Amino acid sequence: MAQHKRSMAELQEILKAASNGHVGAMYWIGTALSGRRDDNCLLWLSMAHNQGHVGACYEMAGYLMSEGNYNEALRCLIVSADGGCDLAYMSIFGFEVLINMFKIKQVNLLENMLDEFATIHSSSSRYLRGMLMFFQGKEAEGVALLQDFLKSPKKQPPKNNIDTVYVNQMKVVTSFIKGVLADIASDIRPLESIPARGRQAGFIKFEDYYEIVTAVENMRLSK
Repeated sequence: MAQHKRSMAELQEILKAASNGHVGAMYWIGTALSGRRDDNCLLWLSMAHNQGHVGACYEMAGYLMSEGNYNEALRCLIVSADGGCDLAYMSIFGFEVLINMFKIKQVNLLENMLDEFATIHSSSSRYLRGMLMFFQGKEAEGVALLQDFLKSPKKQPPKNNIDTVYVNQMKVVTSFIKGVLADIASDIRPLESIPARGRQAGFIKFEDYYEIVTAVENMRLSK
């Protein structure tokens, strides 16, 4: 995340606040270190995540992905998506995530991780498990997993807390999954269907997120 230059006094105050448990300060330090490609960002972002910051694990996923640690990046992305981060949830269906998932060399570790998450109700890992089945040539199993995923694509908030964001997310994701299943039923290969349907849905990429963050920061600094 883009960070504007702080004075030494400001930095000392932020560090003091973070050391005293201020979640926003922990997150700020984590994103600042991430921008400098400093692995210590993971410590501060994990602390912010453990204290309840919704976006911290998504930042960790982005950093780990850029460092080529695809297994842990995927773990963080799933945790973030399941934990209520809308950016993470709408990122997980992007073809970029699948490309990086298949760069994981130890497939057994990937399978174990997805199975572990799948025990959690409404986990987005069920979608990724379905994708893995497709690319392992197990089409029937993949279809069954996606059909099951459609029954509960995301944990539903209490009825009085359902907002437009949630409703729109469910429309986009449901339409995407149904489209992929319809394509497969029409003998269109998953490898062709998934990226095409994903482009139609307009799922978020990490690059898009960082580009927006940088643009907003530059706009703020120009005032």
